[in-house]
Amino acid sequence: IYFKATSMDIRYLYTPHQLDLLKQFRERLSDTTDEQKRWCDDRCLLRYLRAREWKLSKSEKMIRETLKWREEFKPYNIKFADVAHGAVTGKMYRYGNDKEGHPVVILQPKNENLPNGSEHRQAKLRLLAYTLERAIESMPPGVEKMVILVDFKGWKMSQRPDLQTTKEFLGVLGNHYPERLSRAIVCDPPGFFTVFWNAIKGFVDPVSVKKLVMTKTEKPEPIYEVMPKRSLLKLFRGEADWSFEIAAYTAMMKDADEIRFAKYDSGELVRA
Repeated sequence: IYFKATSMDIRYLYTPHQLDLLKQFRERLSDTTDEQKRWCDDRCLLRYLRAREWKLSKSEKMIRETLKWREEFKPYNIKFADVAHGAVTGKMYRYGNDKEGHPVVILQPKNENLPNGSEHRQAKLRLLAYTLERAIESMPPGVEKMVILVDFKGWKMSQRPDLQTTKEFLGVLGNHYPERLSRAIVCDPPGFFTVFWNAIKGFVDPVSVKKLVMTKTEKPEPIYEVMPKRSLLKLFRGEADWSFEIAAYTAMMKDADEIRFAKYDSGELVRA
């Protein structure tokens, strides 16, 4: 059972001072387009305020950068057909929900099929944005965050991403999808990952850093804490006998795209 939060609940969840900051925040964004105003609903603005510790100017700077990024990158217009060439191996995909209803995104770095370099960087970021948008789209009422499970089994040093791609990957996650991460669990990280993580975690906000947990397949308790064992994939020592198949996943994502674009046309969803 998920807590169904509505706009009427906000006054009970936040202090009068925080609600006043929310009002001021909305007033500061009066120059945005009608579509952007619809995208910047109360829940959205509150996420940006929390991400910047309720500092109004910092929150405004952050959300304006996101609005600019969304206008240029257009994650809302990406279809699965646009990213299918990068998704075909199953290196990143949506799978189910955790015990609290958070959608789950699974990453398997060993399945990376695009080489490093600027010519492939945008393709990788578009797949990331597409996957995050679909996770958000699937959130039940009252749920605002997602879980990311990373399976490092079979990964090789030769598959490590270049630093610039990693920085931009983390930048998209942290700067344009703030307060969207419930937990990130990294399973079977190689020894090199710890060194790599220590080198890059300075680009990640401290709150998100605390949400990352590293574990081993033979010690899956941190995963069991958030995922029902019956629906957890066997690769994480769960009971679900399911594996990624591109044909089935493509059909599912194409159906989701058709529904989404129909909602754009009807005005139920906003392109922003």
